[in-house]
Amino acid sequence: MAKKRQKTKIETQVMHINLNHLLSESDKYIKDLVSFLEEKIDQLKTTRDGNLLKLTVPKTLSTRDLRTYLKKFLYTAALSDKYRPIALQTEERGFEIFKKPEYE
Repeated sequence: MAKKRQKTKIETQVMHINLNHLLSESDKYIKDLVSFLEEKIDQLKTTRDGNLLKLTVPKTLSTRDLRTYLKKFLYTAALSDKYRPIALQTEERGFEIFKKPEYE
């Protein structure tokens, strides 16, 4: 008789991405960001609540990894000259895609 395999439950965490500044550019970039993250991160669940993108990711994904993915997305979308990811200054874990100041 074959033994039943038990599914191992993967521990998850919630991270947030604030999209206030990126929304001023175009809503198309938000859809591209979600599809880019789904390609890179296994077992990703996303929900969008206005300007906030909530990501349910495995516990093994660090904030540094997420920051790297955000930087790569901004580079591939040719937005790295205008935007950069900055850590949220709240109790929530995540980033804000912040518009760089323009100098003359």
